[in-house]
Amino acid sequence: MWGQVTARDYHQLRVEELFPLVLECYQRLTAAHDIIVIEGAGSPAEINLKAHDIVNMRMAAAADAACLLVGDIDRGGVFASLLGTMALLDHRERQRVRGFVINKFRGDPDLLTSGVATIERRLRRPCLGVIPHLPAIGLDEEDSVALEDRRTPARAWRGVHATDPSDSARPLRVGVISALVIAGAGHDRRHRLRVRCQLSAAAAPGDRADVRTCARPIDHRSWRGCPRLPIL
Repeated sequence: MWGQVTARDYHQLRVEELFPLVLECYQRLTAAHDIIVIEGAGSPAEINLKAHDIVNMRMAAAADAACLLVGDIDRGGVFASLLGTMALLDHRERQRVRGFVINKFRGDPDLLTSGVATIERRLRRPCLGVIPHLPAIGLDEEDSVALEDRRTPARAWRGVHATDPSDSARPLRVGVISALVIAGAGHDRRHRLRVRCQLSAAAAPGDRADVRTCARPIDHRSWRGCPRLPIL
């Protein structure tokens, strides 16, 4: 663990104390690999946080990396997001951006043609691809914001075999206790793929009513003391 600080202290200290550690890790990776793909976080144009940001353009500059701007069309306003982001980058940062991609598109890609052409002209950068929405891709979300749409009992246990506890076809129901802080929140997805069970977030006492057993999230420091359970 690096330390325990307030949000304000973290934003002030992460450049001075954390970024040298990030660069050490990056240098080790470059010594062992020919190609490194660096994923940013959030937006490189969050100007209120930019002075202390270590995960976007600061890292790109340190690695002398070419950048690809990815816009999430599923959230809406993707063209304004792409154009606004480039406008808020400084000249040297814009020079690093080689093109853009539109991610999580649903529907007929021909409907994007005119919009893509306009943004290519305005940004003077090519669109390098339109990626379709892939709901079952199995990748973890970027951060815990995604837990706001987590699998509550009402969402997780709808449908077939939903009400009869004696139904032998109904999977084991496990309630995962919602903690105030949690790391690795996407691990439950992998467990759902390996074990025939249904997981849901148990945030309130009433959520336990239809749960066969409960599980408490743990972090890597607690894991060493836990017994290994067989995967059925």
